[in-house]
Amino acid sequence: MAKRFLLILSVATLFCRPSFARMPDSDCVDWFKSSKLKAGTKGCELKCATTMTDMGTFMCPDQCDLLCKADESASIAGKFIYYPGLTPAEKKLAENNPKDALTVFIQKTRAEWSAGRNFPDQGLNDESDAFRHFLWAGLLTKELGRAKATEFLEAHEADPDQPENERRMDQQNNNRGQAAAEKLIEEKRWDLKNLESKGLDELRSKQLQVLKPGLAIPQEPK
Repeated sequence: MAKRFLLILSVATLFCRPSFARMPDSDCVDWFKSSKLKAGTKGCELKCATTMTDMGTFMCPDQCDLLCKADESASIAGKFIYYPGLTPAEKKLAENNPKDALTVFIQKTRAEWSAGRNFPDQGLNDESDAFRHFLWAGLLTKELGRAKATEFLEAHEADPDQPENERRMDQQNNNRGQAAAEKLIEEKRWDLKNLESKGLDELRSKQLQVLKPGLAIPQEPK
């Protein structure tokens, strides 16, 4: 499963690098949609730049060039369904939800980078694996909401070749990550560092399941 995880990440990095480097903030995407603006239409950038903002969206007019571009996420994400390593359930979800699929791959990359920073020596079913799943589930819950995030997380685990104990480990750690994200959002303390701190705390308190323990757990996120 670790190899499949890394294969998906490498494909995502290859095809999404331009979009990942210059993607508008999710709050600005919501602001853009609520303003009834349409990407790719004439005069979009001018209308976008003069649209009312508030304290939470004051920076969004600076991203009008990105927000007004014709949406290419569907065609980019759609390419993923043709690559090996995805479960049939993942392919179906990516095909039917291309925008969400792009978000899934980007957040998976963020989780992998974070796990690599905090656990340079990574393996299968160890602390780094548990931490990665925790983070990915938390990030997806923030970006997509719990219901949609769960769809993608469960689709990822729907591999008939995956041992049942590994599936249970991943699902438990996914659930913990989702719960942590929801609590941080509710407390208005959401950011990646706080999510990482919570994940490390749960590793130390053995609330995350680890089948092959042995890695040193950092006291603070790196």
